[in-house]
Amino acid sequence: MHIHWAGTEKKRPMYYHHECWEFKNNEVKELDELYNVIKEMHKIIDVPKAFFVHLQNLRNGTITLHGKEIKKFKKGVPYHIIKKAYEMSRKKIQWAKGNKTFKSSISELMYGFKIIESKINDAFKEIKKQKIKENLYVNPDHSYSDYEVEPLKKFPKS
Repeated sequence: MHIHWAGTEKKRPMYYHHECWEFKNNEVKELDELYNVIKEMHKIIDVPKAFFVHLQNLRNGTITLHGKEIKKFKKGVPYHIIKKAYEMSRKKIQWAKGNKTFKSSISELMYGFKIIESKINDAFKEIKKQKIKENLYVNPDHSYSDYEVEPLKKFPKS
């Protein structure tokens, strides 16, 4: 168990499993990285809180059917994939910022959000390719010819 002391006026203990605590800390780090990418890309000081609703819905996998929201918990797109989609859509978002007029910063953010929604599948594929490349890495300093390999022996027929 991990104990975290929470509260502003009166501190009280919150208990977490180690896996849950690591998951929560990882999610916070990924959200911070995504937040910084959004701020840098849109050149804004603070991202409005109203925009986080859309990010959270994408992260959680919340869907709307016949006017009813079906909420899920962390079943959607992870933050690092959303961040990758933002990075892949950088040119389109910059073009839209320069060539379109937006009424407010939230409308500009939503326009960029709709652009990155179309890039989510590409971001998944790109990250999957990167993981495959990392797993195929071969150490160039290591010589595999040093090992003596015996030929396979056939089992005798019985």
